[in-house]
Amino acid sequence: MKEKILLIYGGISAEHDVSIASAKNVNDFINKNKYQITLLYINKNGQWCIVNEIQDSTTNTGVPVVIDMESKTINGLKYDKAFPVMHGPYGEDGQIQGMLRVLGIPFVGSDIMASACAMNKITMKKLFQTSLLPVGLYIHFNKDDYQNNTSDYNFEKITSQLGLPIFIKPASMGSSIGISKVKNELEYTKAIEEAFKYDKQIILEKYIKGRELEVGVLETDNEIKVSVIGEVVTDYTRHDFYNYEAKYKEGNTGVSMIVPAKIQEKVSEDIKSMALLAFRSLSCRDLARVDFFYADDGKVYINEINTMPGFTNTSMYTRLWSSQGISTDILIDKLII
Repeated sequence: MKEKILLIYGGISAEHDVSIASAKNVNDFINKNKYQITLLYINKNGQWCIVNEIQDSTTNTGVPVVIDMESKTINGLKYDKAFPVMHGPYGEDGQIQGMLRVLGIPFVGSDIMASACAMNKITMKKLFQTSLLPVGLYIHFNKDDYQNNTSDYNFEKITSQLGLPIFIKPASMGSSIGISKVKNELEYTKAIEEAFKYDKQIILEKYIKGRELEVGVLETDNEIKVSVIGEVVTDYTRHDFYNYEAKYKEGNTGVSMIVPAKIQEKVSEDIKSMALLAFRSLSCRDLARVDFFYADDGKVYINEINTMPGFTNTSMYTRLWSSQGISTDILIDKLII
């Protein structure tokens, strides 16, 4: 008998289309001889439906989902495991994980608390700091405080602490959505307004001049493995930083991914150790991608951890493991097992 796998994708977050792209890849590479796949699409309004194939957000329509809490079934079926290939709020922040817990369906990826903590950049960085991981200088505040006491968060006060340029981000968002690189006061105000479109909390980070490095973490058979280090090299003539357009809109023509990164062995080992510590410090599970800055002064800073990294054709996570002989189909199988 084939295992029944519920592949969940879409969602109400701004990363909806990224989720669709990731789900397409997972569905293409998953072993259909071993698993019976049901596609559960969540549209941008939060409506759930079962579909026959993965299409774009305007054409993904299907049979409405009926959940029976007594029998713990979805449209009359029990599932052996769910794979929530969802990014950002609602899908990667513990909410969908909580729903699956209530339904009694085991799932790929981190559990409720780890997902929630990793999704919020403020909480994540504070947990990193308690584990003595090196974190760049940052400030955070919420929308109400900013609107009621704008003078406490004005350009001069912030830049006196963080310098220029600075990055302004929604606290709980991924794929570089809502992020701005700020170089002057006019950009500062606009960036704050942009970040508050996506979250009531925002984080402002000191710019770290250096290289962007990423590493994959994979937990299988009670063993946690860390991949080789990859480097993201952005074409700054096209993009001011590694933003959403560079990641997805241009098919990565504005960015290069170097696997493995050309760094000293000692630096590589240090980063791998920090990635493992970050994974454990948030009690993550199954998989994660951990991002670092390798500063020009030789220091390494952890930037963030992503508990459901992208599975698109241009995603770093699958490339990292592929370079070590773990192809995408094998990777998916390891995660489901």
